[in-house]
Amino acid sequence: MIKFQIKKLEFNSLNDWITMQGAIVKGYLKSEYTLRVDVSQINRILNVIQKLNPEHSIYDFLSSYTQNEYSEYKFDFKGLLSTDVSFSELQAQSDQAELRLIRA
Repeated sequence: MIKFQIKKLEFNSLNDWITMQGAIVKGYLKSEYTLRVDVSQINRILNVIQKLNPEHSIYDFLSSYTQNEYSEYKFDFKGLLSTDVSFSELQAQSDQAELRLIRA
């Protein structure tokens, strides 16, 4: 099963998407990637991560910055043990067109 190991979630008040940084894990293979997901999926993704880590509050990993009418939010999950979300779970929560892979 292919999973996405989420390391960071970043979004702001001006965009309609979340940037998920992490690694795609398939068996013994692991590659760093950045995915772009529609911002409407943020609660579903956070709920999955919270369910995987019931002993922690995911909001302890949130930092935010606000200036005038612009706000930036970042979840940095370095301290969590389990942040692996299967691609089938991500795709079941969103339309195929909403899940984008960004490669550089």
